[in-house]
Amino acid sequence: MEKLELSYQEFTHLRDLIYRKSGMFFPDYKQEYLSLKVENRIAALHLASLHEYLSHLENHYGELQNLFNEVTVNETYFYREETSAEILLSHILYPLLEAKPIIKIVCAGCSTGEEPYTLALFLKERFPLLLQRFKILACDLNTAVLEKARLGRYRAYSVRNVPERIRERYFTAQEGGEYLLSQEIRSMVEFFHMNLLDIPFFSPFTGSDVIVCRNVLIYFDMESRKKVIKDFHDALTPEGHLILGKTESIFSINELFTLVHYPQTIFYRKEVHP
Repeated sequence: MEKLELSYQEFTHLRDLIYRKSGMFFPDYKQEYLSLKVENRIAALHLASLHEYLSHLENHYGELQNLFNEVTVNETYFYREETSAEILLSHILYPLLEAKPIIKIVCAGCSTGEEPYTLALFLKERFPLLLQRFKILACDLNTAVLEKARLGRYRAYSVRNVPERIRERYFTAQEGGEYLLSQEIRSMVEFFHMNLLDIPFFSPFTGSDVIVCRNVLIYFDMESRKKVIKDFHDALTPEGHLILGKTESIFSINELFTLVHYPQTIFYRKEVHP
């Protein structure tokens, strides 16, 4: 098959379909990127043309998930936000231990699992005798990365920031330069498939004390962003916290959260209005 180049009409058709189903929005400058991803799916299905692919997409619901898996970006690694994790433990989770029997944390858009597993490692090191008091859930739209997350097998690049003593204690070197995370840590995280646009209908988010959603909403347009932030707010417990990426802000989106400043990091605390 010749190199695929989506026409603008074809690009907007696919873009709108992805947006309606997932909330991800691809601006015009992403036309070439989306063309490449669709070309990959056409090759994988051994189809001859874009027309055949669009017909296949309309008649096979599972292909939409395959397309989601293809277009989502999954750049992550262990100990990516170490300072933020330290602040979370000392300023939020530690006080909660005195107030609640079970603390529920959700990592939304968890990709291949490095972020929730990093949190699990911090909890294991800081509160080794209280691990039964923490419940960590992690979700993603991409089913392929969830499979990798459950396996807990990572390339050296993903563990490059892990302190040596932590790597020696909880990772086992594998053939090919990969590392296998211990079953003890893997068992601390429950992974599930989730479209963030479906939060109101999905109970695992309900009653969360902390929701971590780093560098996910940047792929949403303003309308979808507002909806997800509102759903996060509704799912959190009173004075629960939302944690976003360093460069993300919801200040212009709504007034549902109060900005809380900590050294080198910012969290958002849920506001409860009478």
